[in-house]
Amino acid sequence: SSNIISVKTSNMETNIYYSLSGNGEETLVIIPGNIGASDIEFSYLIQNVPDHLRIVTFHLRGLGRSKPPQTREYPLDFYYKDADDCAAIMESLSFEKYSVLGFCDGGVSAMILAAKYPTRVQKLILLSTRAYSTEKEFDVLNQFKNIDADCNPKILKDYLKVYGDRATVQQCYSNYLNTLSALLRNAQGLCQSELSKIQSPTLILHGENDGSISVTQAHYLRENIPRSQLYVIPDGRHFIHHQFPDKFVKFLQAYL
Repeated sequence: SSNIISVKTSNMETNIYYSLSGNGEETLVIIPGNIGASDIEFSYLIQNVPDHLRIVTFHLRGLGRSKPPQTREYPLDFYYKDADDCAAIMESLSFEKYSVLGFCDGGVSAMILAAKYPTRVQKLILLSTRAYSTEKEFDVLNQFKNIDADCNPKILKDYLKVYGDRATVQQCYSNYLNTLSALLRNAQGLCQSELSKIQSPTLILHGENDGSISVTQAHYLRENIPRSQLYVIPDGRHFIHHQFPDKFVKFLQAYL
């Protein structure tokens, strides 16, 4: 089932579009990547929900069907705002305890969420994510700044399903790059100060050959998040859940 929920965080009200899949006992909410929508990014998982799970997906504020704003904005604290939005959605849906899966940039918000609401987050799964920015990783993202020329056609097609037109995707991505460029200078990284506060058991999954976020980041998370374990996926790239869909679902099943 899918629906719109009105969420007010940091004095700005917005309508968040969310979907529920599966009807298991355990609840998992998925925070998508930078301009993604978790229902589309994780469509394989949603079509193959393990029996014991119920999955909540949503579109981030200003993306897809979550309006206003009309086009997603990226203030310097957008990771924190996304974490608060996610907590507000789960509260509105009356889920007191749940696990969180964060992919790429969504992983940053997932770590902030787990640090800020330790009694709510039961387990944390971090997929292809990081705690700080590097020049090299920024350069990789910057290579894709013209989405028409540079974006993987399959991924672009997914984005267009959510946004409807290329100009909006391009605008969102440009906003994102501008903010990331500013955050690159921040000594606190993206969420480094939150890692020691995470109390939930944490599973870190990272592709050995991730070209967007170095596997060094995964080792850093493993060393700095107290109850964490790391699996490096041989031959894995950035979108592990697209590359090895069955293996990914099995990992989740075993961990949750």
